[in-house]
Amino acid sequence: MFASDINAIQNVTTHSSLCQRTAKHLNKLLESRGFVSVLSHHPNASTHGPATIMMNQLSLSEYLRRPIEDVAVLEQEPEYFEREGLLIFTETYDDLDWYKIAIFTDSKGQAFGIKRYRNCPSPGVFLLAEKNHSISLHEQIEGVLQLLGLSGESVVWARDDAHWPTDNSGNQ
Repeated sequence: MFASDINAIQNVTTHSSLCQRTAKHLNKLLESRGFVSVLSHHPNASTHGPATIMMNQLSLSEYLRRPIEDVAVLEQEPEYFEREGLLIFTETYDDLDWYKIAIFTDSKGQAFGIKRYRNCPSPGVFLLAEKNHSISLHEQIEGVLQLLGLSGESVVWARDDAHWPTDNSGNQ
């Protein structure tokens, strides 16, 4: 029944009543059919109403074609996003080191990414964002945190032009 309709699915949304196990199963089924949409249950969703999130995961080649840059560091590791069923990482390398990366777009089509260098001595991942002059960098970071079900406390560092709040000692 669902398999016959799978080729018509390009974006997958879920409601809070759909269990995480089913979401992961459907995500694997989509991947086996060549789709890169990510199906996930939003961690902050209410159990009483539809909590729809949507993001499309992009290929590594798409990442190389888009003007995406580091904008913040989050305290989570790639395994967190994989365990929660949010993102699927690809491993590749650049002139610095091997790294894991997952690139995705929000419902408006803006690209974001999560990147972790293999030999980086400090914990956390880089949050990447496509340049978007229509909204502030601060709003972009807030939007992707909401999309991933994270709070602002997950931000360990952000670029100065993000105007991210700091504590009394100057730490973000």
